[in-house]
Amino acid sequence: MTARTLALTLSTGMALAVMAGCSSSPAPEAAPAPAATSPAAASEATSAAAAPPATGAPAGSSAGDSVAVDGRTISGVAPGLEFPPGATVKDAFIGGTTSTVILSAPSPAEVLDYYRAAAPKAGYTVLTDIGSLLTLQHPNGWDVTVIGQSNDVTLNFNAP
Repeated sequence: MTARTLALTLSTGMALAVMAGCSSSPAPEAAPAPAATSPAAASEATSAAAAPPATGAPAGSSAGDSVAVDGRTISGVAPGLEFPPGATVKDAFIGGTTSTVILSAPSPAEVLDYYRAAAPKAGYTVLTDIGSLLTLQHPNGWDVTVIGQSNDVTLNFNAP
């Protein structure tokens, strides 16, 4: 087993552990965005909310893209990928070289179908497609895991 395969396997295992903890209790309410404290900050916040999703990060970028979804901006998204239309973010964990996003909408089947179609167009190879588990890899080193559950979908974006 290569180090990269081991890392992907461990990341998937951690995502399953996070999901197990998340699925047994109701989702916490999302905190409202902090209020702007100056006219300049208010203008910047308005511009950021209206800005289209950032795409086109350089190949191999370890920072990933910042993508606007459900009224917030998620950083560390694998380059070239976005979220499905109508996506609702239940929770997001961003840190280091891994970002984990849990979606409560659309349905797991719709999210999996979205990434089955969108990922190859963005240059990703489908490594695993088994029911509710989809793993993707890009030549620039990014790995993506999509795990559907009964009500939610967990996305793991792993930078090279």
